[in-house]
Amino acid sequence: MRDGTRMRIDLRSQTEWWAFYSGHYDDAAINLLRNLLSSVGGNFLDVGANIGMYGIRVVAGLANTHSLCFEPMPKNAARILENAALNDLEDRVQIQQVGLSDTEGPAQLVLREDFEMGSVTGNASIAISQVADGDFGL
Repeated sequence: MRDGTRMRIDLRSQTEWWAFYSGHYDDAAINLLRNLLSSVGGNFLDVGANIGMYGIRVVAGLANTHSLCFEPMPKNAARILENAALNDLEDRVQIQQVGLSDTEGPAQLVLREDFEMGSVTGNASIAISQVADGDFGL
């Protein structure tokens, strides 16, 4: 990315394709979050973290700041770990491989195999675990 973070991306995904070719992904929002965390401190919760475009980029370059990424999809969670390692953030990026919800228990996560938006019309699904409110150790 143009901000110096390194991300392994999948060019089949339109969102990731754009980030690869432009070098940008929600830069204004990420810079705002970085500025807030650098001035007031704290940690970052990335809910629905996908591959860590926010969770990794927000804490990169900020000392003593951690990111807790919630991502129930196993392949995406693995890529968060990989992207954290590419940026030497393994000790500051944690993953909870669950979905957050108002109820606990199993659920189906609907996916689209063509990498387009609109998972409500997906053609595949995986079983995930959901958790409700909790203390996640930050």
